[in-house]
Formats: sequence, C-alpha cells, structure tokens
Amino acid sequence: MMRLKLFLLFFAGCIASPLAAQIQREVTGIVRDTANSNIIGAMVTLAPATTPADTLLTRTDQDGRFVFNGRIPSQFTLTVRSLGYTEVRIRSVNDEAATRIVLATPIILREGMVVLEQVVINGAPPVVIKQDTVEYSADAFKLKENAVAEDLLKRLDGVEVDRNGNVTAQGKSITRVRVNGRDFFGGDLKTATKNLPVNVIDKIQLVDDYGDQANFTGIKDGDPETIINITTKPRAADGIIANATVGGGTDRRYQLAGFANRINGERNIGFTANLNNNGAQIGGSGFGGRGGPSTVTRVSLSGGSGSFGASDGSAADGSAGITTLSSIGLNYSNQWGPKLNVTGGYYFNSSDNNTVSNVLNQYATAMGTVSGSSDADITTDSRSHNMNARIVYTIGPKDMLIVSPSVGFTSGGNSLVRSSFQTGVIRQDQVTNGRNRINTPSVGGNVLYTHRFRKAGRDYSLNVGARSNGVNNEDDNTNRIRYYDPATGTLEHDSLDHRINKLDNMTLLTAVRFIYSEPLSQASRLQFSYNMNYNHYDNSRVTNRANPAGDLERIDSLSNAFNYSFASHQFGVNYAYKASADELSLGVTANPAQLSGNSADPEITISRANFFLAPIFRYTHTYSRTKNLQVTYTSRAGEPTFFQLQPVRDASDPQRPVVGNPELNSSFSHTVNASYNASNPQQHRSFFLRFQGSLTNDRIVPNVLLIPDAYGSFKREVHYRNTDGTYAYNGTYSWQQAFADRQYTIRLNGNAGYNRNVAFADNVRNIAKEWGIWHGVGLQINPGSWLEFTPTLAYRYSTVAYTLPTSTDIAIHTYSIDVDGNVFFLHNRSLIWRFNGVKNFNTGYSGALNVNPLVVNSSIEKAFLSDRSATLKFEVFDLFNQANNIHRNITDNGFADISTNRLTQYFMLSLTMRLNPLTGNTAATAQRTNDR
Repeated sequence: MMRLKLFLLFFAGCIASPLAAQIQREVTGIVRDTANSNIIGAMVTLAPATTPADTLLTRTDQDGRFVFNGRIPSQFTLTVRSLGYTEVRIRSVNDEAATRIVLATPIILREGMVVLEQVVINGAPPVVIKQDTVEYSADAFKLKENAVAEDLLKRLDGVEVDRNGNVTAQGKSITRVRVNGRDFFGGDLKTATKNLPVNVIDKIQLVDDYGDQANFTGIKDGDPETIINITTKPRAADGIIANATVGGGTDRRYQLAGFANRINGERNIGFTANLNNNGAQIGGSGFGGRGGPSTVTRVSLSGGSGSFGASDGSAADGSAGITTLSSIGLNYSNQWGPKLNVTGGYYFNSSDNNTVSNVLNQYATAMGTVSGSSDADITTDSRSHNMNARIVYTIGPKDMLIVSPSVGFTSGGNSLVRSSFQTGVIRQDQVTNGRNRINTPSVGGNVLYTHRFRKAGRDYSLNVGARSNGVNNEDDNTNRIRYYDPATGTLEHDSLDHRINKLDNMTLLTAVRFIYSEPLSQASRLQFSYNMNYNHYDNSRVTNRANPAGDLERIDSLSNAFNYSFASHQFGVNYAYKASADELSLGVTANPAQLSGNSADPEITISRANFFLAPIFRYTHTYSRTKNLQVTYTSRAGEPTFFQLQPVRDASDPQRPVVGNPELNSSFSHTVNASYNASNPQQHRSFFLRFQGSLTNDRIVPNVLLIPDAYGSFKREVHYRNTDGTYAYNGTYSWQQAFADRQYTIRLNGNAGYNRNVAFADNVRNIAKEWGIWHGVGLQINPGSWLEFTPTLAYRYSTVAYTLPTSTDIAIHTYSIDVDGNVFFLHNRSLIWRFNGVKNFNTGYSGALNVNPLVVNSSIEKAFLSDRSATLKFEVFDLFNQANNIHRNITDNGFADISTNRLTQYFMLSLTMRLNPLTGNTAATAQRTNDR
C-alpha cells in the first residue's frame, strides 16, 4: 500500500509540473512593415518550446495587433507570415512568474520572396503603393558603380531631380528625408541623397507624412508633408560611409567638404562640414558637384499658382548674388535598451552674401500707372545654431511617449544702398542707405503620449507643443527723396529723412490635440478629436528721427506697444472605416476662433469671434499593391499677421508706409485633394494624376492707396481688408514607360491651373485671373554601361488678366530644350565625360528679360585606386558665359522684372575620396531586426 501511495504521489507530481509551468498567460504584440504601417490579417502562430505540436494560431487586427490567451508556457516561438513578406520567427524566453508577456517593440516584416516548387514569386515588385506611401525597390534599377541615392531618385517614376539636387515628387517639393524611419541630419535632403551609396539602399519610399499622432490614430487632416524614407539593406548594419572633397578654381573659387557616418547596428553617428564660395549647400552638393550657372528666366505668379509658374523646367536654382557658406552638422541616433530610442543633432550655418540687383516694375492705381526702376547693392550675413532631439520611449505594448525638444539662435544683418526712380502718376527719385541687425532666439518642444486599451481599437492620444520665438530688430535708414513735376520733370523739392526703428517681438505658439477612438466593429470606429491653437504676441515698436545735429527724437505717432492673441478651437467627430481595400473617414468639425488684443497708444481694443462648420472627409481605395485612389477634404482658420493688424503706421519706407487694420477677421480656407497612382511593374509603366482645389473666405488682401504727401506728390500707402472671391485649382500628371529592361524610358509630365486672386487699388476691386500651363516630354537613354543621356523638351504658358482698366495684362510663352548626359570610357568605366545644357526661347517679355541664353556646363572626371574610391574632376561652368539670373514676379496689381548678379563662367579642379567599408552580417542584422 505504501508503495502504491508513493507511486501515485510521483505520478501526480509529474503531471502537475508541466501544468504549473503552463499557467494562464496573455501574449500581445504589433506587426508592422518597414514604412511603419500596421499589417492587417497577418497570421501569427505560437509554438511552445517543450510541446511544439500544441501550436496556437491568430491573426492581426486593424491596428496590426495580435493577442494570445490561455495556458501558455514561458518559453515559446512566434512565427509571423503575411502575403508578400518574408516570414519572421522570434524565440521568446520569459520569467516563469509573468502572467502578461508583451513585445516591447513592433515586429517588422520586410517584403521578400516565396519559393514554391522551384517557382520564384517575387514579393517585392519595383513599385508598391500603400495608402500614403509609394515604395520603390532599389534592386529593380541598374545603376553604375559608386552611384548614390540621388542617381536612384532620378530613375523613379514621377520624381524629378534638378542639377542642384532639389527633388520634386508627384508635383510636390521634397524637403526632408529619413533613413530607416529616423530623421537623418535633421532631415536634410541633400546630406542623404548626395552621400548614401546605392548599394546599401533596399527601398526608397515617398511618404505623405501627417505626423506621429496621425500615424497612431489614423486621423489625417491638414496638408501632409511629402518626405523620402530610405530603408537600408541588412548588410548595411556595421561600417563607415565617408566622403571628402577639396577643390579650387578660377575667380578665387574654392570648396572644402567632408561627410562621415558610423553605423553600428542601431547606433548611428554622423558628421558633415562644408566651406565654399561657389554656392554648394550643406548636404554634400560638394560631393556630387554643384549645378553651376544656368538660365533662370522664369515667371513667378502670386497666390497659389506659383507651383506651375515658378520654374522654367530647366532645373535651375536661381541663386542670387555671390555667397560664402560654412556649415557643420552632427547627428546621433541609437536604441538605448529595448524601450528607448534617441535621435539628436546640432547644426551650425554661416552665410555671407553680396547681391547686386536691377528691378524694373509697373503697378496700376485707379489714377493711372506708375513705372519704376531701381538699382541696389545688398550685403547680408547670417549665423545660426540649432539643436534638436527626438526621444521615443515605449512604456509598454499599449503606451508610448515621444518627446521632441529644440532650441535655436540666429543673428544677422544687412547693409543696403538703393537708388529708385518712378515715372507716371508719381514722378520722384529715392536714394536709400540702410543698415539692419536682427537676433532671433527660439526654444520649443513637442510631447506626444499614446495609449491603447485592452479592447482592440480603443485608444487615445494627447499631443502638446509649444514654442517661444523672439525677434530683436533694429533698422537705421536714411532716405533722400527728390520730387519732380509729373508734367515738366522740373525738380520741386529735395527731402532728407533719417530714421531708426527698433522692433521687439515675443511670440508664444501653443498647440494641443486630443483624439479618442472607440471601436464599433472589427473594421470601423468612432473618433472624437479636439484641437486648440493659442498664439500670443507681444510687440513693441519705437521710431526715432535723427535731427541735423545727430540727436534722436522719438516719433510718438509711429511708435506703439501692441499685444494680441489668436485662439482657434476645433471639435470633431468622425466615423472611420478600414478594410483591406478601402479606408473612409467621414465627420464634421466645429471651429470657433477668437482674435483679441490691445494697443496702449492709440488706445484700441480688439475682440472678435468667428465660428466655422466644416466636414471631415478622406477616402482611399486600394485596387492592388500598385494602384490606388485617394480623395481628401481639409479646412483651416488663418490668423492675421502683426503687420496686417498693427494700428500704427510703419514708415520704414517713407514712400510706402504700411497701416494695419485691427478690424480684420480670421480667414477660413477649404481644400480638396484627389490623387490617382497606378503602376504596372511587369510592363515598366506608371501613371500619376493629382488634382487640388481651394477656396478662401475672408482672405486678407492689400488695398494700396495713393495719398498726398507733404510736397504735393503722392506716396503708396498699404492697407489690409477681408474679401471673398479667391479660389484656385490645378492638376498635375506624370506618365512613364520603360523599354528593354529600363534601358530606354519615355516620360510625359505637366501641370495646369487657374488662380483667381483679389486685391484693391485705391479701394477699387482688382481681380487677377491667372492661368499657367507646363508640359514636357523627356527621354532617358541608358544603353549598356557606356551612356546615360536625358533630353527634355518643355513648353510653358503663363498669363494674367486684370479687371482694373489701368492694369497691363501679361502673357508669356517659353520653349525649352534641356540635355543631361554622361559618357563612360575605358573598360572599367573609370573615365567619365559629363555635360548638361539648356536653351530657352521666350516671348512676351520686354527689355532685359527678352533674352534666350544657351547655358552649358561640362566636366571630365577620372576614378583612381583599385576600388575607384578617389576621383579627380575638372569642371567648367557656363561654357559660353551666357547665364543670367532674371525673373518676373507677378503681383496683385502689377509686376516686377528682377535681375541679379550670380556666379557665371568659371573653372574648377577638385579631388573627392569616398570610403564605404560596410561589413554588417546579414543574418545577425536580420535577427536584430526581427527582435525589435
């Protein structure tokens, strides 16, 4: 009997031990892709380490979240699968006493290949479209050895890169870049595109970024910022990328530049420096060479249609004057433990510029037309320091905190000598000597907290931001004005005026955004939001006149202390539906706004309230991984600026004083965007179409009055008022077809738009109807490894018709031929001849603008050493010395033709060294990626 009891006790212990180990537990996690988008419907399996046959199975919900509940051992293996992505396995070893096991960071799936019975299915086509992201696979494009990210961008559908490295994607300018989802050198575009080698790049993603809170909640309102995210290959996990350039040229041109980036797993430390007087900007323009002089005759339209009126298709930067630049940038990012990620940087920029300009202008008044010309010599200096950081703390699987502090300081000034001459209704000459000094300290930060409840889909987030900006500005201006009889040209009066203006401005900008989501079903939820923006301004302006003895006398009528604030609230309720192919947001917002302020002398009190109702609408339909349609509506209340509100006259320019209007209302704008993306990777074809329409109520516009001055002549006095009737619409398209394995590509792109602006001249309403059209056809020819040739033909038409009878209508036609090419010599293609040129044919201009220059830049470069890491380059800029920097600005009541000096013909010899010993272990890197 005793033996039987002992046997039963032993048998019960054997059974109880594994049961005790498999206590009731919950295991949770989130699955995302490399664009940080949640993956819906991914299959997740959990296999116990001791009994792998007892596998549990679940799928991720609309938030990419999965949950296991039950008797789960402390050691297990998770396997995550989703169509088109590489399978990920993670082994998890945990404390035996833990009842809740969470994965602190999301599981990242990468697109990859699936092999089925010797049939390879490529899970990563060249182009993939995911709601707000268009993703390109770098391996789909054949590029030369030592190619950098910029070379890859030039091959992408709908992406344009000009000679100076500026990037436009689908009609929108790109100004910020990330690497693996993190800001790279403060997001500076050219630092990444000029320096990152293509052989470390896995994907290029064009992302419409609505911010961190929108990525968490799914509520996407306002205008997104289009950014580039570069994801690197697993092997780029350990090593150094470094470049250095030294160059000298004629006209005492020089350039020194350096870039280094150390990568060690999650840790990234970078340094960049630049010193030059040839206009190369921070970001490694020195590593790829600057674009050099180019023709810049162009038209700039006012108020919204500038997107199709500001460029001539020649990819010119239009830099004015001669500039000496120096800059230093430091960048750091690292994963501090499993929960904390830190990114930070320091950036210093110094710029000294001298610009000599000539301006011919014409503007209409109710009394007639005034024509003028001016010559100016301006010397400007600027020094800026900026520091920022981004700290991401994953508190747990349901809580996250993001803190983003920043601090900056900018100081600078300018000196000015300008001679102006006017004829017509006003006949006078003005000579101005001025000096200006300004300091602008700034400190601010943003905090985002997000929380997910146990119930899937229920969450809330709170975003709080604040920034304090200061401006200390002092102007010292001496104006000598000669008055003439308009009929006879006889000199009647000679006036000398010396004034010193001191402006102190302190601005506090605050913003709060709270969002709560309540799930209604597996695919739908109800979202409640509250936005508050409160901006407060303290302004002090003191104007002094210097008498003949040099003593300063305060002008009380032109001095004032004016404080005001603008508060805007937005209460919203929104129904959100998200399925595999469709995403819909539909709701309404209530927008009360309050503008209040006071002035000590004169005594003026402002108190004005507005209330706006507006819908919420956003719809996305995904036809496939390479085709989608998106339609959005957004609205925004706009506040008047200090200069538009100030109740005293700003007479910094005595012949063009500005008088604010404290009775101004807030404006309110409505915007509709629609876009369609389609790509056929098998046939190497893509198509993109974007439409935008906007309407502004109570837009704040100028009213320019001709008023008598003390000498019987007139001066232009600028006032402001609210008005309706302003709207705009435009469309952009891009079509591309590649042949012979992308060796030959044809591109058609263009845009067209209409803009209706309203302004006033002497209280008379003047409507400007602006049309702009631009269309281009280009070829990309890359036969084999010896030639890269890109010719482009383009046509632009810009016209403005005014309703004011005294205004002059404008119509400009421009035809352009643009050629860019590289010819590679020798068996290893180490000798390269590069060339680019542009020829414009303009009609509709007059005077100095009626020119059709031919601008050609060329270079010869030779790569040395066994790995071709050294390059010697000889460059010639503006071979025929015909470049200009001339453009026309079209304003509300007239136009200005502006010509400035700039770098023209010069020669430069430079040496560049590149270092790229990336030796990361692919398997180890993949394991680290999967463990995050």
